[in-house]
Amino acid sequence: MGGRPVAGAARVFYEEIWRRKVREGPRPEDATAIRETIVAPYIPSGARVLDVGCGTGKLFDLLPSPARTVGVDVAWGALEVAHRKGHSVIRMDLDSPHLPFRDATFDCVSCLAVVEHLFDPNVLIREAARVLVPGGTLIVLVPNIRQYYRMYQLLVRGRFPRTSGDPEGMDGGHLHYFTFSDVRELIENAGFSAIALTGTGGVRFLASLRSLEILAIARKAG
Repeated sequence: MGGRPVAGAARVFYEEIWRRKVREGPRPEDATAIRETIVAPYIPSGARVLDVGCGTGKLFDLLPSPARTVGVDVAWGALEVAHRKGHSVIRMDLDSPHLPFRDATFDCVSCLAVVEHLFDPNVLIREAARVLVPGGTLIVLVPNIRQYYRMYQLLVRGRFPRTSGDPEGMDGGHLHYFTFSDVRELIENAGFSAIALTGTGGVRFLASLRSLEILAIARKAG
């Protein structure tokens, strides 16, 4: 394990979240608790994988053994768990302007429930493009603010909807909110192509209104 010092406020906030998660385990009512299970099948066998915001390394636990993996996160408590499981992990501030890797290092970069926490998500997506090989895969998963019950909360009840299952802070530390169109624009602006957007939880019909989360799979231009 290694990495540079991280911003104090973010570190303390996410350390508290991960202390609770490690102690309590996933909440049954949290629909996002299965996100790694949703994403794992999209990762090519044997790929060199970078998971940004890797937490305890749950995604890596689900990948076949030939995969080469590296995870980065801000929370030391989560990374300690991942490290004990044998995963290669680095502690870093995810709002850093640079990922600590050379150009074209990875075949796949995943960012699951991460970009909504960042000051400027564009920076991370551009960095993902830099560290991916030509033709490499980007996987992004974010909450869908346009989901119909969330819109009901806003338009009928006059309350801004929660998009996080974490009780800590204001909406679990979410700073940005995304629709399907927002996610597409974010990824296109970083130079990705062949962007496929889907809902999660088996939602296909009217996914942009019914799915709690948005799953984006994109390719770096060759």
